[in-house]
Amino acid sequence: MNFESFYQSLTSDEIWYEAASKNHKPETFKKVAEQVYTLGLADREAFAVVPIREHRTHLTNKLNKIPPDKPKVNWWEIEQKKKEAEQKEQEKEWVPLTGEARAKKLQEWLDKVKAVEMQSAVPRVTHKEAIEEGGWLPKKDSPYPVTSKEEAYAKDRHLAYIIYAYEPRTAEKRPGVVSEEEFNLSYDIEFLNKEGR
Repeated sequence: MNFESFYQSLTSDEIWYEAASKNHKPETFKKVAEQVYTLGLADREAFAVVPIREHRTHLTNKLNKIPPDKPKVNWWEIEQKKKEAEQKEQEKEWVPLTGEARAKKLQEWLDKVKAVEMQSAVPRVTHKEAIEEGGWLPKKDSPYPVTSKEEAYAKDRHLAYIIYAYEPRTAEKRPGVVSEEEFNLSYDIEFLNKEGR
């Protein structure tokens, strides 16, 4: 294995490479990688079977012993420089346009304004639409469907039969229970008696 292929496999993990080389120039990083490669060549058989992660660990340890050669810049310093540059840009003296340049800019603005189609915020309703809609107010939605008294009664009767006929914990039918039709007849009679009919 030559150094170039070793270096390529060493730096193939971009996340590790970015973290390991953040404090050093690329030349320094490559120089330390050459040292790791040279040390590995002392025992070629072992060097060939050692996983690349161990070479990365070795290189990181060597880099940590070297003083950083990239100046450390804090994020707040970068932001401060950006802010100062923006302030300098804003502090430049404003010079108004005059003559032909001013007339040209005004004409461009006027053309853009004329190109915009005026629209009313609320569209007008024609007389015909007002008659179709039933006056000036829009049509109301149809009312929400309501259960009839008969449907509610049938549902209540069925639920009463389920409570009467089935065991609540096991949902098994109780022994000696009458059919639902017979139950419905007795339920209806009882209901009519309560109503007084």
